[in-house]
Amino acid sequence: MDDLREDHGTFARMGLSGAFSEFEEDGFHFSPVIPYGYYAAKSGPAMRDVSISAEIEMEFTPGRPGTQYAGVSCRANSDGVYHAVLRVDGKYFVYRDAVRRPFTPVALGWLEDVPEGRAAYSLQLDCIGDNLTFYVNGEEIESFTDTRYGIRYGRSGLFTKAGGGAWSGAIIFRNLVIKEILPSDN
Repeated sequence: MDDLREDHGTFARMGLSGAFSEFEEDGFHFSPVIPYGYYAAKSGPAMRDVSISAEIEMEFTPGRPGTQYAGVSCRANSDGVYHAVLRVDGKYFVYRDAVRRPFTPVALGWLEDVPEGRAAYSLQLDCIGDNLTFYVNGEEIESFTDTRYGIRYGRSGLFTKAGGGAWSGAIIFRNLVIKEILPSDN
């Protein structure tokens, strides 16, 4: 558990070059400096079955296409990673990002009643065996099985993509929880 209000050593900042990243009283401000760039902050160690959650806060513009998004990741390794993200227009995605097939959406849809303006959402991704389950504000949004490339273990963390120029308040992450799920927990 990390409130992300100060650096507790959850993830290495050396991998964040090219991104604005700062711990502040309201959370971890994380924004790519390069327009339309992708960035991740991952923790260690690598785990097989995991539940990762965090609160994201950003500016939403429902009904207007947007490219900026924020979310959580699990099982990041040399074979690939899973990302569960919420985009600024209210569309959500779960991506399988594998070397052989980058950024393949394996689940997507729209959240209802996304407010115009700055808002916060709690995102959770459970990666247990071949099953992935995505929650938004505690409500199950998607649940599915994926065995395509055998992405079975790896590190977990935060993921973001800029929609244009970076600014210090673009995306704020808070209350990161990474929980290993042991066989007796299933």
